[in-house]
Amino acid sequence: MKKLLSIFAATGLVATTGATVVSCGNKDEEVKNLTLVEGKTDADIINYLTDKDKTSILKNDSSENSNEWKPLEIEDKKLSVDYDDLDTNKFDFEEIYTIGKVTGSLVEVFDSTNETLLGSLGSFFNESKTLVNENDNNDGKKDVSNIKFYCFTVKGSKGSSTFDLRVISITGSFNIKENKYTATPVVKNEFIKTITIS
Repeated sequence: MKKLLSIFAATGLVATTGATVVSCGNKDEEVKNLTLVEGKTDADIINYLTDKDKTSILKNDSSENSNEWKPLEIEDKKLSVDYDDLDTNKFDFEEIYTIGKVTGSLVEVFDSTNETLLGSLGSFFNESKTLVNENDNNDGKKDVSNIKFYCFTVKGSKGSSTFDLRVISITGSFNIKENKYTATPVVKNEFIKTITIS
């Protein structure tokens, strides 16, 4: 998670105490389907998400202690924990790292970069394999950048044999000099796929 937070900071995507929390996004019926590239299956996604060397998931019942952030937890072909909506305001991070509430629990992909937080998992899907973070100058104002980045989230209930994998985007206009948003950042659910555990 520390890597993810450092990427937030590096791209300028950090909120300040004065920023309003982001919205939780659009309704599921407005979200586009996330489709697997040829040759990939739900089992490949599960193997990736359960690999402790590739991912960790930040749940609402986690703490600042990164030892509690774990990969996807499955037992007897079912989720062994709940993956609820994540409220970053519940954590004792510096307030500049809070981005409000997001749909599902945030997935940290360890091979993510400043260019894409989706890491190699992004290449498993037709829609996400070309998504990259954006950090553009806003109307020629040197200190203000329009920023947008994409992350994966997981949402599902303990005991369920399915869960939703989403790609969310976070968009905002950030004043680097003043270290604050010039407008409220927005979280949007971009893509969704129901993954079956087998």
